[in-house]
Amino acid sequence: MDNEQNLNNAENQQLNIADVSSCFYLLSEIKPPKNGKYEVITSRGRVVKINYELFLGNEIWEAGYELHEINESVVAWRFIK
Repeated sequence: MDNEQNLNNAENQQLNIADVSSCFYLLSEIKPPKNGKYEVITSRGRVVKINYELFLGNEIWEAGYELHEINESVVAWRFIK
């Protein structure tokens, strides 16, 4: 029961702007300029490697099924060097 409660608490936490490192860009402030590989912070506060593509005006963030199954969204991003 404790594990389930911890998971629910983690899902309900909001990511604060102060939690985002200066090496990440908030998606709400600036969009990635090109297609490629990025590292992102998700709405649950996880850091995930991801592919980004701008296709016909649509932003596509792809990290396999992992990101979509748990219904996370991208909050901040940075280039992978």
